[in-house]
Amino acid sequence: MAIDVLAQSFDLDRGEDRDVHFDNPSGPDLTGVPLLFTFTNSRGASPGFVKTLGAGVEYVGGANKRITVQLRNADTKTAATPAGPYVGEVYRTDVNASKPLARMAITLIQPARTLS
Repeated sequence: MAIDVLAQSFDLDRGEDRDVHFDNPSGPDLTGVPLLFTFTNSRGASPGFVKTLGAGVEYVGGANKRITVQLRNADTKTAATPAGPYVGEVYRTDVNASKPLARMAITLIQPARTLS
């Protein structure tokens, strides 16, 4: 069964915590399937960080068949992750790993500073 790539686009403040949800009620059940999330510079560099099932990636089967990626403060707060465009993708890591299950177009922005 073919699966369409689930997609989202959003801005993310550097250092922001956010859970990103992908619901696919008509898709295959991925219970027990190993999943990998990569956060990659849009210019094609090596991943800035990765997350795996149970360590930043969650999957809940049932009616919604929801994949959740947990983006945390420490993931994007460092100077090694400058503001700009990024791509986040969720892949299976088993034999059916040829294309992403979910994709995020993320614009990482520097939050405004408050003057005192």
